Amino acid sequence: MPVRYALRRASMLALLPTTALLVGGSALGADIDVKGAVPTSGGAFKPLVAADRSGTPLLAPASSEGTNRIRQFKLAPGLKVDLWAAEPMLANPVAFSIDGRGRVFTSETYRYRSSVLDIRHYMFMLEDDLASRNITNRLEIIRKWFGPEGEKALAAETEVLRRIEDTDGDGKADVSSVFADGFNSPLSGIGSGVLARDGEVWFTEIPSLWRLRPDTESKGSRVEESKGSAAATPPSSTVQPSNSSTHLPLASAPHAAPGYKAEELLRGFGVRFSFTGHDLHGLILGPDGRLYFSVGDRGAHVVTREGRVIDLPDEGAVFRCEPDGSDMEVVHRGLRNPQELAFNDQGDLFTGDNDSDQGDRERWVQVVEGADSGWRVGHQHALLGNAGMWNMERLWVPRFEGQAAYVHPPIANIADGPSGLVYMGGVPLGAAGGDRFLLAYFKGTSARSGVDSLAVRPKGAGYELVAHDEFVWNSLVPDVDLAPDGSILFADWHEGWPKSNKGRIYRAWFPEVLADPVSKETARLLGEGFSKRPEAELVPLLAHRDLRVRQEAQFALAARGAASVPRLRNRLQGDGPMAIHAARALGQIARKDPAQAVWALLPAAQQGQGELRVQALRALGSADNIARYPGVRSVLAGSLEGTPARIQAAAALGLARALPDASESRRVVEAIRAAGPGLQ
Repeated sequence: MPVRYALRRASMLALLPTTALLVGGSALGADIDVKGAVPTSGGAFKPLVAADRSGTPLLAPASSEGTNRIRQFKLAPGLKVDLWAAEPMLANPVAFSIDGRGRVFTSETYRYRSSVLDIRHYMFMLEDDLASRNITNRLEIIRKWFGPEGEKALAAETEVLRRIEDTDGDGKADVSSVFADGFNSPLSGIGSGVLARDGEVWFTEIPSLWRLRPDTESKGSRVEESKGSAAATPPSSTVQPSNSSTHLPLASAPHAAPGYKAEELLRGFGVRFSFTGHDLHGLILGPDGRLYFSVGDRGAHVVTREGRVIDLPDEGAVFRCEPDGSDMEVVHRGLRNPQELAFNDQGDLFTGDNDSDQGDRERWVQVVEGADSGWRVGHQHALLGNAGMWNMERLWVPRFEGQAAYVHPPIANIADGPSGLVYMGGVPLGAAGGDRFLLAYFKGTSARSGVDSLAVRPKGAGYELVAHDEFVWNSLVPDVDLAPDGSILFADWHEGWPKSNKGRIYRAWFPEVLADPVSKETARLLGEGFSKRPEAELVPLLAHRDLRVRQEAQFALAARGAASVPRLRNRLQGDGPMAIHAARALGQIARKDPAQAVWALLPAAQQGQGELRVQALRALGSADNIARYPGVRSVLAGSLEGTPARIQAAAALGLARALPDASESRRVVEAIRAAGPGLQ
């Protein structure tokens, strides 16, 4: 694992410059024709692709296709599959999330390639697209090329956030309802990310990150439900596009289900059109209690809630913030299109990043704070073709001697179209065990798509890929997730790239996992929740087999602040799950109420065993803690030498956050270099 963030900041290395105004490139995958489209504004502007841009989402009628499709699946040994839900209960699923009660929230696209434009179908505006620096620029491009009628047409279709439930417990969904819609500003992207937890839902739809939560002040509005095969009817849109330069419709005005309200947390993602699917996605709650999410190379220019500007217009990235949207920051940059994110037991973050279809390959990436994977959107349209420096310098290849020093290389190259991703976190995958990732491959046809299971093992401060096996194949899967009872749900797009207004969710399971008492206990605990449990009950759950239970117990203890510190401090022994989650909970408390939590963590950060020391160093290593408590800086600096690479990495990243002075800069750089290949 490269700790290049520390190296770069400590030694003041410059970032690779990006040239925005590059032309060329071919209309890859341009399977939609603008011929026959009705020109906007009487021919004064360019035509949009011909499409039925209906304000009412279309859902195909019920059929036996979903059930019949199971016969073509290729399954891992011992795995069983049945159909959980199908059209018209849902359609065009891009992502979904399962809450603790087993309810599924689907992020569905009805704007894909009709109202969310793909630059390959509009190459006449490529230079404008590459030059766009923010979402206001992109709105100006719409008005320049498509005029008032085009802007209005792009505000007709809405993305849909849907809630689907199995209310009678028979293993199949029987209720489907629209949870929110009205995501239809002219700038709206694909609804590509959703996270449901503890009664709240986060949703990503360029240009915004949304949170939907209970509204105690309003009665809400009516949303019809669908039982069985009856289609859910979304409420009408409330967005009216504006053609006035003094009032720019930069974001949607969504309509939430009764009893809920939608709050826009952050805005400014998607500064250009780029390729469809390079959207805002990947929502996951990290082991530190913060919200993580990703954007493709449609880029971002965001003014945070604190007034800071995050300006990454030419690349994809991973971000994090508090669940309320505060304290947003960049985690990892230089990605092309990282669809989904997943943390392992050790709290390390992974993603699959897509290639540029120019001879390079997809990448299995460890997301490292401050790292740069090297991609810039200009590579896609390089003047000389062949992805320019991306291929010339082999920036997408796993680490090799002589590779560009600023680049964080991938762990491995993988297959085409990585999309949905989930970590099993103690839930066994048959004989493969419970420490695997499930990664979906979405390749446009079911014959080339499916879900694989991946395993990594530590190597230096990072990891190596040691297993990559078929799990479910011959299914066009955009996303996969883990249900409370240990079963695995995966979505099926149907067939081909265009939206079909069809969609399925299948349920896969190993009979021995569902029969396991620990699985039954996990489902009960997740369904009941954790906020009201006494501390004496929460602390033992920090050692539960299932990562989700451990983490929810951790979050519940952290939410109680300083009152939990004594119990957590007493669990900082050894390097097992209980000690690790106790350290993480103390780190969460230290962000808000540092005094007691910092002093509780210091001994573990200085003398703790193995992984406990790593987690304690991570929990302590914030700029605020380093500035406020001299002992923190001393402990971090003292961990740079004579310790395993993983401990050195945690210490170096912590020091890098505090912008070390010149003398410490040299020590950080020397420690990283001395650690050898494991840190590179």
